[in-house]
Amino acid sequence: MKLTVTVEPSAANLPGWDKLVIGDGIELPSHTLWLSSKVLHVIEVFGNKAPQHVLARANGTLLGGLATYRLDDQVTDRLMRLDGVFPGMAVLPARLAGGRYDGHTGALTLPSLGDESRREVVSRLFAEAEDIARRNDERSVVCRCVDSGDILLRDVLRDRGYREIPGPNHFVLASPPGGLEGYTHSFPSRYRNMVRRDLRKLREGGVAITVEPLTPDLIRTVAPLIVNLQNKYDIDEDCDSVTATLGLLCKAVKQSIYGVVARVGDR
Repeated sequence: MKLTVTVEPSAANLPGWDKLVIGDGIELPSHTLWLSSKVLHVIEVFGNKAPQHVLARANGTLLGGLATYRLDDQVTDRLMRLDGVFPGMAVLPARLAGGRYDGHTGALTLPSLGDESRREVVSRLFAEAEDIARRNDERSVVCRCVDSGDILLRDVLRDRGYREIPGPNHFVLASPPGGLEGYTHSFPSRYRNMVRRDLRKLREGGVAITVEPLTPDLIRTVAPLIVNLQNKYDIDEDCDSVTATLGLLCKAVKQSIYGVVARVGDR
């Protein structure tokens, strides 16, 4: 397979990227909504992370993508610090590859690819990340938090000479019994009283808060509110784009997404 690899400096220009994320119903370990182009662009705008996103194509079709960032000792974002993750190892400056969040880091590939083609694409993407690191005098390339079940990615990285360092398992927060009141009761008294005071103000103001499925009708209702919020931070967005993004989100999580909705009267 003849691959053409390019590098994009912004998530604002990643056509076809989200088709890799959604996976057409095929679940792959490193495919996560935190690697969608919209989320990557928000990280870029708010965090000034100067990304270098690697894309692999064959005959014009996007087959794979890898989000990468330069990290050095000036990074203040705790989630992206590596010196605390690998104490005693001189890894900085480094090229962080595969996403910045805990869990599911890795390369995106077209879900219809067979294992051997996926292996070739993933290896080529990391080869380019390594070239970027060399050009920028970076000491290492790090895929921060690979799932233990992502056997193909782990095999590719080992074949390329990466060192695998076992980390802790992730934990899931079990909601306390008793609904919102039970959850509020789990806070220290200072914050518990603040939350209850704010909730009382909302009730007295006639604000009704509900949890509802994120249906197409609800998406169309909240889209203008999201546009207003993003415009405050100079993110160029419109209702059609927001509606499409939220629809993409619903498709990716198979309609199991809900929104917390606050209403006053019919608003």
